[in-house]
Amino acid sequence: MSLSMVFAAPTMGRPPSSESVRAAFCGCPVIRYPHRDALRQALDAPDTARPRIVVHLGRVTFMDSRGIDIFIAAHRATTEAGGWLRLAAPTAPVMRTLQIVGADAVIDCRETLRQALSD
Repeated sequence: MSLSMVFAAPTMGRPPSSESVRAAFCGCPVIRYPHRDALRQALDAPDTARPRIVVHLGRVTFMDSRGIDIFIAAHRATTEAGGWLRLAAPTAPVMRTLQIVGADAVIDCRETLRQALSD
């Protein structure tokens, strides 16, 4: 799985700070069981107060239940720490999968990366 590693990106219009957003870009067209460790590691923010994470899914055309489980676990962890997780630009097949299982009602999904990085 090609996952462009996480980097700090300021929220739109603000300088970098402790409130920076961590962003990950999934370069692989599928998120499934063999990719779980790379995805879990990219979403892990154990030493971050109020973690804010954006995952760009614009190239992902398939995601299995393991990917959904990892995103839900990351959402819970970031929320418990006072932060958030957002999914940016999910493709139609991925969005449909998220809708079928109801994950879109739990995890904030934005149409574009710009929207996901904005407050």
